[in-house]
Amino acid sequence: MEHEPLPLPVPHNTAYLINEQFLHPGDSLSEKIFDIAPQALALPVAAPWLTMLSSLDFACRYRPEQVLPVHDGFVKDFFTDRQYQNWDRLLADRGMKFNGLRKPGDSIEI
Repeated sequence: MEHEPLPLPVPHNTAYLINEQFLHPGDSLSEKIFDIAPQALALPVAAPWLTMLSSLDFACRYRPEQVLPVHDGFVKDFFTDRQYQNWDRLLADRGMKFNGLRKPGDSIEI
Protein backbone atom coordinates (compact mmCIF):
# COMPACT_ATOMS: atom_id res chain seq x y z
CA MET A 1 0.00 0.00 0.00
CA GLU A 2 1.06 3.53 -0.59
CA HIS A 3 2.16 5.62 2.39
CA GLU A 4 -0.35 8.33 3.24
CA PRO A 5 0.53 11.75 1.73
CA LEU A 6 3.20 13.88 3.40
CA PRO A 7 4.64 17.33 2.63
CA LEU A 8 8.08 15.64 2.42
CA PRO A 9 9.30 12.74 0.29
CA VAL A 10 7.09 9.76 1.09
CA PRO A 11 8.83 6.60 2.35
CA HIS A 12 7.84 3.10 1.28
CA ASN A 13 5.00 1.55 3.26
CA THR A 14 4.40 -2.10 4.09
CA ALA A 15 1.27 -3.51 5.71
CA TYR A 16 1.35 -6.82 7.59
CA LEU A 17 -1.37 -9.37 8.23
CA ILE A 18 -0.17 -12.06 10.64
CA ASN A 19 -2.05 -15.37 10.78
CA GLU A 20 -5.10 -13.54 9.41
CA GLN A 21 -5.61 -12.22 12.96
CA PHE A 22 -3.30 -9.24 13.49
CA LEU A 23 -3.25 -6.35 11.02
CA HIS A 24 -0.58 -3.65 11.03
CA PRO A 25 -1.35 -1.24 8.16
CA GLY A 26 1.93 0.63 8.47
CA ASP A 27 1.39 4.27 7.51
CA SER A 28 -1.65 3.68 5.35
CA LEU A 29 -5.38 3.76 5.91
CA SER A 30 -6.14 2.46 2.43
CA GLU A 31 -9.33 0.52 1.86
CA LYS A 32 -7.32 -1.86 -0.30
CA ILE A 33 -5.10 -3.33 2.42
CA PHE A 34 -6.85 -6.63 3.17
CA ASP A 35 -10.36 -8.05 2.84
CA ILE A 36 -10.37 -9.75 6.22
CA ALA A 37 -11.61 -8.74 9.65
CA PRO A 38 -8.61 -9.19 11.97
CA GLN A 39 -8.98 -9.97 15.65
CA ALA A 40 -6.50 -7.21 16.48
CA LEU A 41 -5.52 -4.01 14.70
CA ALA A 42 -2.41 -1.88 15.18
CA LEU A 43 -4.04 1.50 14.62
CA PRO A 44 -2.05 4.63 13.77
CA VAL A 45 -3.32 7.24 16.25
CA ALA A 46 -0.91 10.13 15.61
CA ALA A 47 0.98 11.24 12.50
CA PRO A 48 1.45 14.35 10.35
CA TRP A 49 -0.82 12.75 7.71
CA LEU A 50 -3.52 11.57 10.11
CA THR A 51 -6.78 12.84 11.56
CA MET A 52 -8.55 11.15 14.43
CA LEU A 53 -11.68 10.81 12.27
CA SER A 54 -9.84 9.01 9.46
CA SER A 55 -8.21 6.65 11.95
CA LEU A 56 -11.55 5.94 13.66
CA ASP A 57 -13.19 5.28 10.27
CA PHE A 58 -10.40 2.82 9.44
CA ALA A 59 -10.91 0.94 12.72
CA CYS A 60 -14.67 0.83 12.17
CA ARG A 61 -14.18 -0.63 8.68
CA TYR A 62 -12.34 -3.63 10.15
CA ARG A 63 -14.16 -3.83 13.51
CA PRO A 64 -11.44 -5.80 15.33
CA GLU A 65 -12.00 -7.08 18.85
CA GLN A 66 -8.86 -5.29 20.03
CA VAL A 67 -7.05 -2.14 18.94
CA LEU A 68 -3.44 -1.31 19.78
CA PRO A 69 -2.25 2.26 19.24
CA VAL A 70 0.85 2.79 17.12
CA HIS A 71 2.73 5.69 15.61
CA ASP A 72 2.40 7.93 18.66
CA GLY A 73 5.89 7.74 20.15
CA PHE A 74 6.56 11.39 19.33
CA VAL A 75 3.48 12.67 21.18
CA LYS A 76 3.93 14.25 24.61
CA ASP A 77 2.73 12.20 27.59
CA PHE A 78 0.05 14.65 28.73
CA PHE A 79 -1.48 14.57 25.25
CA THR A 80 -1.23 10.80 24.92
CA ASP A 81 -3.06 10.28 28.23
CA ARG A 82 -6.02 12.35 27.04
CA GLN A 83 -6.02 10.81 23.56
CA TYR A 84 -5.97 7.28 24.97
CA GLN A 85 -9.00 8.15 27.12
CA ASN A 86 -10.78 9.41 24.01
CA TRP A 87 -9.84 6.33 21.97
CA ASP A 88 -10.96 4.02 24.78
CA ARG A 89 -14.39 5.66 24.90
CA LEU A 90 -14.85 5.97 21.12
CA LEU A 91 -13.93 2.36 20.39
CA ALA A 92 -15.84 0.90 23.36
CA ASP A 93 -18.97 2.65 22.05
CA ARG A 94 -18.42 0.69 18.83
CA GLY A 95 -17.73 -2.69 20.47
CA MET A 96 -13.93 -2.62 20.23
CA LYS A 97 -11.41 -2.83 23.08
CA PHE A 98 -8.62 -0.24 23.13
CA ASN A 99 -5.33 -1.42 24.64
CA GLY A 100 -3.26 1.65 25.47
CA LEU A 101 0.20 0.17 25.74
CA ARG A 102 2.17 2.98 27.39
CA LYS A 103 5.65 1.69 28.25
CA PRO A 104 8.23 -0.48 26.53
CA GLY A 105 7.57 -4.03 27.62
CA ASP A 106 3.79 -3.59 28.09
CA SER A 107 1.93 -6.43 26.40
CA ILE A 108 -1.46 -7.98 25.77
CA GLU A 109 -2.53 -11.45 24.68
CA ILE A 110 -4.38 -11.80 21.40
